[in-house]
Amino acid sequence: MDNKFENIVPWNGERDTGRDVRLKLERNFGRTAANFVELQGYVAAMYAELEDKLSKAGPDATAFVLSMLGGARFGQFTPGIETGTGASVDERGNAEFQSLAVRSFLKVPQLIYNKVRVTGGETWNTEGASIKDVTADGDNAYILALDIEEGDHIGLAVDDICRARYNYGGGFITIYFRVTAVNDAAKSVRIVLGASSEVPGGENFAPVPGMNVARYGSFTVRDRQRSQYFSSNEGCIVLLDGVDSYIISPGNYRGVLGNVPRNLYPDGLPIDPDDVSVYVRNVVAENFFQVDGRGKLVKTIRDRGLWTPDPDAPYLADAATQDEVWHLSCKYRCIVTGTRREPAYNSTDWLLVSGDTTLSMRLESSAGEVFLRGQLSTRLTATVRRGVNDITASIPAADWRWTRRTGDDAADDAWNAAHAGVADGLDISDDDVPPGAATALFSCRAYVADNRQTLKATFMI
Repeated sequence: MDNKFENIVPWNGERDTGRDVRLKLERNFGRTAANFVELQGYVAAMYAELEDKLSKAGPDATAFVLSMLGGARFGQFTPGIETGTGASVDERGNAEFQSLAVRSFLKVPQLIYNKVRVTGGETWNTEGASIKDVTADGDNAYILALDIEEGDHIGLAVDDICRARYNYGGGFITIYFRVTAVNDAAKSVRIVLGASSEVPGGENFAPVPGMNVARYGSFTVRDRQRSQYFSSNEGCIVLLDGVDSYIISPGNYRGVLGNVPRNLYPDGLPIDPDDVSVYVRNVVAENFFQVDGRGKLVKTIRDRGLWTPDPDAPYLADAATQDEVWHLSCKYRCIVTGTRREPAYNSTDWLLVSGDTTLSMRLESSAGEVFLRGQLSTRLTATVRRGVNDITASIPAADWRWTRRTGDDAADDAWNAAHAGVADGLDISDDDVPPGAATALFSCRAYVADNRQTLKATFMI
């Protein structure tokens, strides 16, 4: 622009006719007009350049890729799962949004919700794929184009038994089919639907794009008859094996954790079908721990068979385990870990659990039961048993009492006092039977303290 305007002097003396002023004004106005023309060109050029720029003052659009090298923010962005607002995408591609709606497929290596992996419906640990396209190929036969990543191979094989599910409108349909051919180059398989009479539910359907396929058995290949799945609908984790038909039979279940199907256990078992249970074919474990409804540990009772003083492993009586043994027709439970004492009814190391505990007493004469007067000499021995177990030696001497009855009360009282303190054995001679007595009845009593019971046995001479 020309900004060199001429200076105008309003009056230059008497000889000034004004012509000089007029000429300067004309030249100045000419420069001004030229400047406006030039300015108009600048403005037009600026408007032309702005036509290729996005507006910050109003809605705008572009047909080209928009690169935001430093990231982008939307609304009033505040980070945070619970209190965050707005949205943001940084220069590394990390994004935070309020919500996300995907109308077709969401392909991610991992889904995390509050650091917890979440899945719904069924998750199979087996070969499978997603159906991309379906083409009819005869009666109940179809060609399925599968969604397979570049470089991957189709995991399905001929004679595989497969199922596919598709969710729609809050419900779902499940189809069952047999693989008859695999085209790895075309990433497709040919299938034949199972007859409705042979599939679960008694009805089969045609495949549709978007279904997820899972192999769960094989009609001919034993190694492909095994699979595992987790079902939130059934509430369990299942291990299958030996599946060679569309319908899974009870014999195909190798393990179930969660809600165990009712046809896997006999009627009458006190199992709540809504409780978490475990069903397996075999269990190999070193220890088992059980708790009651209050969370307290229930001891495991182990039957160690016949008692031996030198067991292969110590007898246990700890917080988790108590061992039981059999000894002389009775069952005893260990109450002292590592004990080597012989089990007995009054043992401090063993507790009598079951067996014949009936108390009995018997008197035996060392010289028989027939004697000649003047030749009496015998020893009466008392034996006390609990069931088949001889407990005589465990009865203290103070708990034994011998008495005689001949009809002579004074003489009998004196004899009884003289034999106080005799235990389980009593020697008898002619001196113990008065000459005038026709008979003598000897009685033995023993008090068993732990039963609070007194036993009695008699012997007549």
